[in-house]
Order: sequence, then C-alpha cells, then structure tokens
Amino acid sequence: MGPDRREQVDRAVLMAALASGASVAQLVGAKAARDALFLSHHDVSRLPEMMAAAAGVSLVAALAAARVMASWTPARVLPVALVVNAILFGAEWVLSTHAPASAAVTLYLQVAFLGAALTAGTWALINECFDPHTARRVVGRIAMGGTAGGAAGGLLAFTLGRTSGVPVMLAVLSLMSLLAIVPVRVLGARAKLAPPAERAGTRSGFEVIQAHPYLGKLGVLVVLVAMTSALLDYVMSARVVARVPKGPELMAFFALFHMGVGLASFAVQGLATRATLGRLGLAGTMAILPISVTGASLLALFVPGFGTAVAARGTDA
Repeated sequence: MGPDRREQVDRAVLMAALASGASVAQLVGAKAARDALFLSHHDVSRLPEMMAAAAGVSLVAALAAARVMASWTPARVLPVALVVNAILFGAEWVLSTHAPASAAVTLYLQVAFLGAALTAGTWALINECFDPHTARRVVGRIAMGGTAGGAAGGLLAFTLGRTSGVPVMLAVLSLMSLLAIVPVRVLGARAKLAPPAERAGTRSGFEVIQAHPYLGKLGVLVVLVAMTSALLDYVMSARVVARVPKGPELMAFFALFHMGVGLASFAVQGLATRATLGRLGLAGTMAILPISVTGASLLALFVPGFGTAVAARGTDA
C-alpha cells in the first residue's frame, strides 16, 4: 500500500471512528434522557405498554430503514435522518418545559424508531467504504471509536444529570446529531453513491425464512432474548424509581448504567470471547447468555433488591 493510499485509509478510519462514536454517544445519552424523563412523569406501571409500543415502532423502523437504505444508500439517507433526529430532539427540548409527560412519550418512540436505525445505518455506510481485506484490519479501531463515544455520551449525560437535567441534555443531543453529519458526509464521499441495481426478483423476508428454517430458529432466539430484556428492564426500573429521586438524579443513574454496560461489553468481547470460542465453541459461547441471565435472575428472585435487579439487567445487557 502506497503512502497516499495509506493516508486515505487512515483518514477514512478516523471519520468512521468519529461517526461510530457519535452514533453510540447519541444512543447512550438518548436512552438515559428517555428513561429519566419517562419515569419522572409517568408511573412505572405504564412502562410495559410503552415498551410494547416502542417494540412495534422499532420493527417498523427496521423494515423501513432496510428498504430505504437499499434504494437510496446509507450515504444519502443518514444525513437526512440525522437532521430529522436533531429537529425532534429540539422539539422535545421545548416540549419538556411545557408538557414533559408528552415529551417523554415522544422521546421514547423516537429512540425506538431512530436510535438503533442510525447506528445500523452508520455501520452500513462504513461497510461501503472499505474492501473486505481492509475492513478486517481496521474494524477494531473503528469499534474503539464507538466505545469511546459510548463512554463520552454516558459521562456527558451523567454530568448534565447532576447539574442541568433532561431538557439541557435534549438540546445537547440535537447539537450532537447535527455535528455527526460531518463525518457521515466525508464517508459518503468515499462510499459508492450510486443506488444498487433493481431488485426485481427479490423474495420477501417471510419467504426466505420458510426456505431456511435456521433463520426461523434464529428469529425465535431473538424474540426470547428481547422479551427477557424487556422484563428485566421493567424490574430494574421499578427498583430504581423506588430508590433514586426523580429528575436529574434518574438521568445520572441511567447514564452510568448504559455507559457501564457498554464498557463492560467491550471488555468481555475483547478479553473473553476468543477464549470461550476456542474452548466452548460457538453454541457453548452463546449458551453463556441464558445461563448467566438465569443465575442473575434467580439471585434477584431470592435476594430481591436494588443491587440484584441492576445486576440482572446488566448481565443480560
């Protein structure tokens, strides 16, 4: 690889790390603001119905994002989505001072619709910027950017939770969405901007699942994991509301929780995954999830309390 080519790749890696970090930082900060705002202005008994609505919105978002990005490419879609995200955060910032209960519901649905879609779209754009050989070499550096972004987003939300509160965090999230457009546009210039060829003979997802039973089993696994996460999230939220004062303190707690989960996940993936794959194989490694969650959940059942509920949700996450 010549010096010019290496310099171009290094610049693209830096932009990809910044884009990944920005998307994760927004997601961590938005989740902390979402949980704090909702639990401060709604009873925890309303959380299950909010989770169900968010799950439906997330499903629609996943289907819509896949279709839109396949038609117009992530390089074209992401800047528009980031602007929409910024506008919504700004609107919720204003709404939170006049109708915080409504702002909480809107924010919850926004995170469900755009949160994961923006992260997935960012990685789809990154995939278009590197050939497979280069991607294998640089993906670790890009992932480090995402981890750093998650830590920065959590630290920012924790700081604002201790000093300013959710409304200011919403304004900051709006600004972060606009700033994230810069690395996305740089990556877009590197990626192929032409839309893919017409997909005239493409089968639907249901037809593919019917043709490949393995995908159906994988779908069942994903559903079970999501249901478990939702139930543990409710248990933890109920314990947190009973223990932590509503308002800024809630955002500070959720910021630390989401940041801690991100950093712990990165550490486990970096330090333990290769060893467990070598010793236990793929199935054995995946079995760690249900075994660990079952153990943590039983502990929370027989020793109910704030700490065990947080530990069970953190283990699952």
